[in-house]
Amino acid sequence: MSQSGEVGTVLGGRYKVTASVLVSAEGDQVLDGVDQVLNRPVSIVIAGTENAENLTQGAREVATGERHAGFQILDLGLGEGTAYMIASKSQAADLLDLLIPTTPYTEPQFTDTLGVDIFGAERPSEPVAGDYDYVYEDNTPYIPETPTTDRASKSSVPVPPPPAVAPRSAAATPATDTAPEVAAKPKVSKWTDEEASLSPAPIVGSSSSDARESIPEGRKPGTFPASAVASVSQQSDEVTEGFDDDEANAPKSGRWLVGGILLVILALAVIFAVVPIISNFTNNQAAPSPSSPTTSQTSPSSSAPPTSSAPTVAPSIAAVTQQVQDMKDASSFPEGKLANLFDGNPATLWQTFEFSNDDFIGAAKSIALVVQLKEISDISTVSIAQSGSSGGSFEVLTNSKPSLSGAKQIGTGSFTGPNITVPAPAGSKAQYVIINFTQLPKLQSPRTYPYALKIGEITIK
Repeated sequence: MSQSGEVGTVLGGRYKVTASVLVSAEGDQVLDGVDQVLNRPVSIVIAGTENAENLTQGAREVATGERHAGFQILDLGLGEGTAYMIASKSQAADLLDLLIPTTPYTEPQFTDTLGVDIFGAERPSEPVAGDYDYVYEDNTPYIPETPTTDRASKSSVPVPPPPAVAPRSAAATPATDTAPEVAAKPKVSKWTDEEASLSPAPIVGSSSSDARESIPEGRKPGTFPASAVASVSQQSDEVTEGFDDDEANAPKSGRWLVGGILLVILALAVIFAVVPIISNFTNNQAAPSPSSPTTSQTSPSSSAPPTSSAPTVAPSIAAVTQQVQDMKDASSFPEGKLANLFDGNPATLWQTFEFSNDDFIGAAKSIALVVQLKEISDISTVSIAQSGSSGGSFEVLTNSKPSLSGAKQIGTGSFTGPNITVPAPAGSKAQYVIINFTQLPKLQSPRTYPYALKIGEITIK
């Protein structure tokens, strides 16, 4: 059945509609209401015919944690063609967001065409070395040279010959123009034990005998000529001389600065260490010894303990009375159960009649609750526990007598929650604390009229 959003309608047997907040173009309604069982304010959303399914889905997602929302789902009702949701007090815009369904996330499908989608071209194929040990820069594989008797070829695929290396210049080798051209060794190869020795490698393009003939007489393989050694020694001396010049030309101001800072820190440390010792020694010298005659001749007045300050007196409520200022109709302001205000149970209420406006319909100027303490006490805070109302205005006063005349104001307040605490200025002392209500708060679930006082407890500390 369709739900009605009229003020006064009760949904689910406990949620009463108190005000209409917003009606959308699609017929969705956002309403203010009150939970009559728990006596707390709630927000109500009644979905239009087209958004009933969206409201149901959104409320379930919030309740299960799949969807984030700044409020709490309290109840969900489903009818024929419509639905309503009860939530904690919140803004209308946040509630209407539930009518917008969420789009499920679809993970993108990764295929071989991803490179084309990102870079505009297919991914270039990378060289594959296969079973070969190394690959040249031009992507041609290299097969190490090994004796045919020891190891066979790893692949039966024909391999093109490696690129030839240009022969060395004439200054580096004495080879003649008629020397036969020999294929150069590959760029990358594995060393054998003989190749890793200190003996010089044979010159490319000549036989081993020609390489031995090219070594000057009087020098063993693996050694260097004297001219090369002298050249290296001269360069080392030049580098060393450069370091010596830098050491000589380096500025000394940095060392002096660091040394000065260290001296200042050391001097300060000595001062801070010596001053307390000197002060302690001086005080010990100035103090009279225990056997001094002056100690035994101390006057009785000097040995008397100092007088203590006045003790703090904790307030304790003895009674509460009601005073109505400028009362025109006494029947509208009965005293009620004033003892409930300080019986220690916030569930027992003291309440007034309900009024149609917040100024006592002009029948009085204010209602004052006069709290009498057992004795003059120190006052730091005044707390009020109230039930189901908001707004209004009151002032807190102190006096030496149960009257508004001559009372001193120590604070003001309004009903902003179930418990309101008004701090008192430092040093406040009194025997009477007066809470004067100048404006009535608005009830969330009134029986007849919306303005009244419902107070459970008054606490003074």
